[in-house]
Amino acid sequence: MVRISFVAPAAMKRMLVWGMILLAIGQAGCAGAGRLLDHEPPAITLLDARKIHPFSDLSERHIPLTAEQAQAINRLYGRAIAAEGERIVYYEARRRRGIYGQWGNIFLVNAEGELGRLEVLISASDEEVDEILIKNNPVLNGKLVIPREFLRQFIGRSLHDSWELAQDPSDLVALPSPIRPIASYPEFSQEVADAVRKPLVWAEVLEIQ
Repeated sequence: MVRISFVAPAAMKRMLVWGMILLAIGQAGCAGAGRLLDHEPPAITLLDARKIHPFSDLSERHIPLTAEQAQAINRLYGRAIAAEGERIVYYEARRRRGIYGQWGNIFLVNAEGELGRLEVLISASDEEVDEILIKNNPVLNGKLVIPREFLRQFIGRSLHDSWELAQDPSDLVALPSPIRPIASYPEFSQEVADAVRKPLVWAEVLEIQ
């Protein structure tokens, strides 16, 4: 004999209510986790690294931050950009034997402002920037919004150099090695400068050579 059981309407209603509550809790938890990860660097891929050093041997590196390292990074940078347990992910580039290639450490960082969120690829070696590339550089009227001339100012710059932007023409004379901002986007120019400085701070604290 097959026994068929029925769930009373009241019991079904209670089960439905509890199911909706549990679902809401789960969604809130996922949303909270997303907010906690907002400060983390974007994930760099092998394809990203190839855009900077296409002819080099590339190796992915992961460094989970200790509390001491995170505090040291935040002190050196000047504000909180790191947290304990956060992973700094980058690619180490080395010359291939017998053919041309470059070496350095390649990082991916975000710059956010009136142009939205742009992803900036940076290669650093010997404590200074040696290459920089905007992954999603917007184009306006056939021209790049972030011009190459602006990005070139960061090549060869280290933590010991000035990272100040020229606010007016007199700053170009008064400040040591000032950065000329993009004419139409001075605030975003500062965001890019701050983003480029991050990998140099990571490399300094974590002793990434």
